[in-house]
Amino acid sequence: MHAVRPSLDIALDRALEVIKEFDVLLVRGATIDTVLRTAASRAGCIAGLWTTGALDGRTAAPDGTMSRGTPGPSAATCTLGAGGVIWLERDQLIADDLDALILDRLDLVATVTLRSMGSAETALSEAALIEVTISATADEADRARALRMLGYSAAAELRVLTCDGSRRQLDSVVEQLRAAGRRVHTAEIGALWVILVDGDLPETLGVPIGVRLATSPKTPGITAPRAWMEAGLALEFALPSTRHTGPYRIEEAVILESNRIGCVTLLAQHIPMDAMAEAAEVVALDQLAGAPGGTEMLRTLEAVAATESLRRAASTIHMHHNSVRTRVERAEQLLDFQLTEPYGRVRLMTALTLRRLRDAKLRARERLQHLQ
Repeated sequence: MHAVRPSLDIALDRALEVIKEFDVLLVRGATIDTVLRTAASRAGCIAGLWTTGALDGRTAAPDGTMSRGTPGPSAATCTLGAGGVIWLERDQLIADDLDALILDRLDLVATVTLRSMGSAETALSEAALIEVTISATADEADRARALRMLGYSAAAELRVLTCDGSRRQLDSVVEQLRAAGRRVHTAEIGALWVILVDGDLPETLGVPIGVRLATSPKTPGITAPRAWMEAGLALEFALPSTRHTGPYRIEEAVILESNRIGCVTLLAQHIPMDAMAEAAEVVALDQLAGAPGGTEMLRTLEAVAATESLRRAASTIHMHHNSVRTRVERAEQLLDFQLTEPYGRVRLMTALTLRRLRDAKLRARERLQHLQ
């Protein structure tokens, strides 16, 4: 009988997983932030990278949080092939058996990434380059330079996307875009994600459940600040995804294009949040949403407002039209107007939009409070 060595087999399996994970990053041309996040997640501790000429290094925590810092006294360090230092830093001095392998793969992938970006300083500042690209106060020459460092020309047509959600949910969207051959760069700006994409979005692009996504139309990179503003405004009108796979119908408002909103954006720009919340129709919608089955009620009303008949609304949400009619009649009692009349449908859509905007502004306020 042969002796079984489970610990050796497990160690080998873990090592192969590390090698495979970093090889995938290398093939996909991942950014420095992604490489560091992968190292931190795999090691379960802080991963950092410092290059010559930088005052502080770039660090990633196991939860994906990025910050600045230098290696502490307990850090395991390694000289970076591209010049500089990489490290793993734990709260305690006990190292994991795979730390040396993770540092080795981090060194390899980071070196290739830094050299492909042209310089270590450039790669480390991807988030800063994106901020310059979308900043309305940046000089055009600086914006054009930032675009070149990101791999775009000033005249190249880009889309600026924004979405909420977690890092993992963002990565799901980014992986689909890269699989479709798009050049993608991302950064976290004010607790929202900004995504720069060259070219059109895949028709089958899927958005994780609960995530909202908005996009500008294709626009020359030099005009990215306006595109960012338009995408951010459109996000206030977007609805959370209810399924992982696309394509999505326009009435689902999951991937919302800013050029499809038009003058309705004035509602978001000029009506105070308190005024939206006090509208009688919005108050009634809140009551309907808070009752049993409230989520399905609002989904039904969204479909009724977006289509020309109850039968079409029922088909859109895959429900029998008699069930839709029953919900409409219940909603009419509280709203105190007929939803199926022409102006009633417009009034319903306006009320739903105001409530959507109110909720978006509340989320923005909560994000700002979280950042303070």
